Amino acid sequence: MTLPDRLGYAEELANERPSFNSRDDIGPTTGLTRRMMRYFMGNPTQYFLVTSASNVTPTQLPDDPRAQSAVLQVIGASMIYRCDGTNPSTGTEQILPVGTILYLTGSETIKGFIFAAVGATPCSLSVNYFD
Repeated sequence: MTLPDRLGYAEELANERPSFNSRDDIGPTTGLTRRMMRYFMGNPTQYFLVTSASNVTPTQLPDDPRAQSAVLQVIGASMIYRCDGTNPSTGTEQILPVGTILYLTGSETIKGFIFAAVGATPCSLSVNYFD
C-alpha cells in the first residue's frame, strides 16, 4: 500500500486556492482551505529555540507571517501555557513535562501562544514553523 503524497496535495491546494475564494455569493471560503492546508502541514519556514527564564516571565513565540502551523518540544524544564494571548498562571494551567510535543495550527493560535516555566528553572521550546 502506498501512502498519498501529502506535499503534492498541499502544493496542488495552494495553487487552487483562488478558485476556492471565487464565489461572491458565499464570500471567502477560508474555513475549508485553511483546515485542509493545516492537515497537510506545509513546508518548514523557521526553526529556533525560545526560553522562558521562570514562572514570572511569560514568553511569546516570535512572529512569522508565513507560519500556519508549528511543532514545539518542551526542553529543559516543565512549562505552562495559554493559546489565547493571556499570560499563564501557575495554579490553574496544565503542566507539560520535558519531552512533550505540541502541534499548533493557525497563525492566530501561534500568535496567541504564551508559555512560562513552572518554577525558577528556565524552560525552553524547540520550535519549527510551517507555512
